[in-house]
Order: sequence, then structure tokens, then C-alpha cells
Amino acid sequence: MADFVAKSTVKSSVRKLTAPLENMTTFQNLITDIITNNPWGCVDYVSNG
Repeated sequence: MADFVAKSTVKSSVRKLTAPLENMTTFQNLITDIITNNPWGCVDYVSNG
């Protein structure tokens, strides 16, 4: 699992990955999988007003 490392700036952190992404294709596939499968169960945010 990756660790979050506190930064000196306000409301900011950096996540160090245990295994960095190998290339841009791997990154793109990861993002596509997250958008397609929605593993965190995210929903649309709609505001009236």
C-alpha cells in the first residue's frame, strides 16, 4: 500500500506508490478501469441553484 507524506504547504499531501506506474499506457488503463467500473461507488454531484 502507498503511504501519504505530509508536505509543508497547507492542505497538501503526496502519495508515494510502492510500485510506480511503468508507462503512460499503464496509467491510461488504470484511469479507464476506474471510470468504467467505479470501484468507490462515486455518484454525480448535482446542485440546484
